[in-house]
Formats: sequence, C-alpha cells, structure tokens
Amino acid sequence: GPGAGVFGSGKSNVTIRNSNISGTNSAIEFSSGGLNASVALSGLNLWSSNNSLALAAQVTGGGSTTITQLTNIMIEGGHGGLSGANFNGATFDADLATAGYQRVDATLQVGTAGTRLNGAGVVLSGAIGELRFVSLGVFNQGGTGLTLMGSALNLASMSGTIDTLNGHTLGLVGARTDLVLDSVVHLGVGNGVLVNGLTGTGTGGRALQVGTITAGTTAGSGIAVSGDVNGTMSFGAGSSISGALSPAISIASGTGTLDFTYNGSVTQSANAALLSVAGHNGSITFGAGSSLSATNGTGLQFSNADGTYVFNGTTSLNGGDA
Repeated sequence: GPGAGVFGSGKSNVTIRNSNISGTNSAIEFSSGGLNASVALSGLNLWSSNNSLALAAQVTGGGSTTITQLTNIMIEGGHGGLSGANFNGATFDADLATAGYQRVDATLQVGTAGTRLNGAGVVLSGAIGELRFVSLGVFNQGGTGLTLMGSALNLASMSGTIDTLNGHTLGLVGARTDLVLDSVVHLGVGNGVLVNGLTGTGTGGRALQVGTITAGTTAGSGIAVSGDVNGTMSFGAGSSISGALSPAISIASGTGTLDFTYNGSVTQSANAALLSVAGHNGSITFGAGSSLSATNGTGLQFSNADGTYVFNGTTSLNGGDA
C-alpha cells in the first residue's frame, strides 16, 4: 500500500539489516523529529516508486539523526522512484559512546549501468562527522550523481565509480574531502566535476584523485573549479573530455592554492576555451601522455594566473581564436 516501507521519527539505537525493503513513498524514511535519533543500516536492498526517494535519513524539526553504520546497501533503479539516498543534516559517527566523531566505513551502490536510478544519486547537504566510502557506485540520470555541500563532514573514499547521464556527475560545494575514485563518467547536460570551494584532507592535501574521467558534454564543462580551493586534484591516463560548450576545463580557485594534474585528452570544437584559468595559485600540469586539441574557440586562456603551468604532452591549437 501507500507510504514508506520503514518509517521512523525520533527513534534511537535502531538497527535495520538483511532485508529487501520497498515503498511507494520511500523505502526507508528516518528522521530526528526534534529529538536525537540514531540508526545502523546494513545488508539492505532498497527501491521506491511513485517518484519517491529510496533512502532518507535526515534532520527534521531540530535534534539530530546519527548514522552509525552504512554497509552493503543497494538502491535499485527502474521502479519509478526519484533519487537514491538523502542524508541532509545527518551525522556520521560509528560509536556514540566515544567522544568526537568515529569514522563510518560505508559500502553503497546506487543503480547499475543497465538500470540507472532517476534523479540525484547521493546527497550529503549539511551533513556532519566522518564518512569514508570503502566502495561507492552511482549510476543515475537527470540529477547530480554525488553532492556534498558544507564543511562539517569529512568525506573520503577508497574506490568508486560515479556515472551520470544529464546531470552533474560530482558536485562539491564548500566541502572537505579525500576522494579516491576509479572513474567519473558524464554524458549530456551539466558538468563532469563541479567544484565551488574545496579543502583537501588527504595525504599531501589530496582532495580528489580520479583514475579516469570520461566527459562528453552537450552543455557545461568537463571540469569546472571555482571558489577558494586548497589541495590537490588529479585525473589519470585514459581520461577524456570532449563536446563541451563551455570551457572544457575551467579553473578559478580563488585565494586557495590548488595543484591540478591531468594526464588524458581534451578536445574543444565549440566556440569556447579549451582551458580557462582565472584567479589561480599553485600549479597546473598536463602530463607527458596528455593531448590537448582545439579546432575552434579561444584555446588556452589565462587571467590573474599566478601559478606554475606545465604542458608536457602534445598541444594543438588552430581554428577560431585558438
């Protein structure tokens, strides 16, 4: 019938595990309800219908909602639901009896390559604490794959794939991260990686390390960086950015110090820059295996660029104003 598969408000020390749960109004809807709630989630296969959110664990009406476990969670697409997991305002703390935030090690799969989830994949807005994805897979369409907004959560990952059709693949706003991802895949409208304010918390200031980014955009950029950004971002060999109507790579890292490394190919055939750098400190390095090609647009653009810029691969600029 109608309603959530499991609903809880203001409940503490709740455990939900080893179950298949579905609902026409969320599979699991868990909130604070003005109190201090807590829940452990493990071994769950979830899906929702009727344009509803599959998993909601968030703060409503004050109080707190703490997630102490998030392991082996599968959220299915293809059932008429809209969006995967929403952790707005949630606290991630594996041990409530120990002072401070104890890291939650999570494994989460949202959708599959064959059956994408409609809407946003994973949303962490105003979340708090310590969360590390040991394994993360997101396959979605029509929304952002992974969104993190706010600096009160230290978010890390050891591996993962985020694959989005017609939406930003990865959106980081005012965030603190140490994200290591195997791949970021983007096709259609939106940006592959969208950053607006970021601080790297990993070794050497690592904020984002992507094995390969594959971005074929019809609007937006492959990589767009703005706000104050401190740390390192890197994209490995085999990466590819093409089809952008905006600058293929745009870096404006404000008053921060960003060291950016890219080792793949970038092609630009639209009337826009291949690389736009405006207001940057740090370094930007295109590795020996990189290939940059502009057949239209404005090529390489630098404004108030006060860093070090190294092009070790091949660069071909012709056509337009390139």
